Amino acid sequence: MIQPALVVYGEDEKVIPEFSWSWKTMGIEGNPEWNSRVPTEEWAGPTKQVLLVTMRPIMSDLAQSILEKRKVKLGSTHDGW
Repeated sequence: MIQPALVVYGEDEKVIPEFSWSWKTMGIEGNPEWNSRVPTEEWAGPTKQVLLVTMRPIMSDLAQSILEKRKVKLGSTHDGW
C-alpha cells in the first residue's frame, strides 16, 4: 500500500520535521493496520473515530501552520467511516 506523506523543506534545503507528516508520524503506537481507527482532531468539531487510511493534512492550513510554527491540521476524507 502506498502511504500519503507531506514533506516540507526549509530555505537551507533540510526537512522541517514539525511541518512534515505521514501516518507513521501521527504518534500512533506500534504498527497499526490499514483499518485501524484513529480520532479526528478537535478543530474539526466533535472528535470521531475514523479509519487511519482516511487521515490527511489539510493543505489549505499548510502555509498558516508554517507561519505559526505548528503541525498542520489533519482531517479525514470520510468522517463517517
